[in-house]
Amino acid sequence: MQILKTFSNYFTANIWRGKFEAEGIHCFLKDEHSVTIDPILTNAIGGIKLMVDDMDYERAMDMLNIFEKDYSDQLKCPDCGHLGLLYRARPVSRGWLFSLAAKLFDSYAKEVEYVYECPECKLISTSVPDQEIEE
Repeated sequence: MQILKTFSNYFTANIWRGKFEAEGIHCFLKDEHSVTIDPILTNAIGGIKLMVDDMDYERAMDMLNIFEKDYSDQLKCPDCGHLGLLYRARPVSRGWLFSLAAKLFDSYAKEVEYVYECPECKLISTSVPDQEIEE
């Protein structure tokens, strides 16, 4: 079994598990109950892990990429109206004092945050921008 994706909440994790099971891929959620009962453990144990059989891993990874691309292609930028926001990781800047402390204590770890970015107007949002519902 291999980790396909990790989650911080069980709602999203179960939605993704259901998508893969509907496509005939055997998978399960590891550490779901631990994180659900005690959310403080999420970072300590690495979140809820969607585990996939080794023989299904490549197919599941291809499907995951398609699902995520289809989702981001439907997101519209609230500023310029461009369809297709990008979901990216970017380093978090904590200031010069934090950087100095990290160097003094020999830490090379970089904290990242995941953001939605518009490729046209470069708008950056830490949450999914509000979407208008088209009828």
